Amino acid sequence: MVVPPPFANSSHHQLLLDAKPLKLVICRYQFISEGGQLAAFLSSGLELPEALKQRSLTRQCQYLAGRHCARMAISQLAPSTSPAAVMSGANGQPLWPAGFFGSISHCAQLAIAVVCRTPVAIGIDTETLMSPDRAEKIWPAIMTSAELHLLTSACRDMVIAVTLCFSAKEAVFKALSERMAHQLDLLSIRIIAHAPDSAELTVVPAMGSWHTEWPAELKVCYWHDQEQLQVLCVATPPQDKLSANGQT
Repeated sequence: MVVPPPFANSSHHQLLLDAKPLKLVICRYQFISEGGQLAAFLSSGLELPEALKQRSLTRQCQYLAGRHCARMAISQLAPSTSPAAVMSGANGQPLWPAGFFGSISHCAQLAIAVVCRTPVAIGIDTETLMSPDRAEKIWPAIMTSAELHLLTSACRDMVIAVTLCFSAKEAVFKALSERMAHQLDLLSIRIIAHAPDSAELTVVPAMGSWHTEWPAELKVCYWHDQEQLQVLCVATPPQDKLSANGQT
């Protein structure tokens, strides 16, 4: 995969996946956690699920900002159609309109969504860089010492390395979890390579395989924008693992 460049609000990209071009749109939105922002989201036709109506203002804005990004991306992929709402499933997962496949993430006051029209497994994640103390404390729970050495050497910064590992595995989890018979966790995913002079990682299962027809390795690309990391994972799923509405 080719790493998408930094972007302001939305951008079109074309990746090569299994030697075939894949068109996708990535949208992001920087929001403010205040009543006026929430009211603006709601007046635009976005809706809060019942489960979030008693949550904090920040959590409500994060959710709606993510759905706003998803709606923007869908509109750019299919400008002739009416803006499509992305509802939530029983576990909070996005329910994409028929013919769309995507993923949503948010962190602090940034939301991001990626959408395409090709039936792929896709996951996106955004994370604010951890503090040095948190990175030092959390890394044994999310990565091996080999992964820590690999990414610290490549990134030349432990904080970026640990945050990147967490974010990359979250993106892989989002891409695959709806289509896996068993539950994934962060230590069941291994990062084994960081491409020289490129923001691309190679990811494999810790044991066994994802599925006999999944690629043995997944490519994950990322980009670093000031204090934020964004990570994208895209893979071609086996035919029996295709989701009708592209939930991710």
